[in-house]
Amino acid sequence: MPSTTGLFQPSVPAMLKLHSGDRLAAVDKAVERGVLKKADTLGELAEQLELDLVVLKESLAPQ
Repeated sequence: MPSTTGLFQPSVPAMLKLHSGDRLAAVDKAVERGVLKKADTLGELAEQLELDLVVLKESLAPQ
């Protein structure tokens, strides 16, 4: 039955065409476009995200 939401729902083969076969290259491209952030330390990541390091650490701590 077709969706009545009006949203486009691509097929799996169509979605696969949107992604690079090399996942690391796809991540690097996303970093270049500013879609993802990449850092070597939590401190660097907090700085890039403009977050307090303590807040970032607390958000990543297991509950």
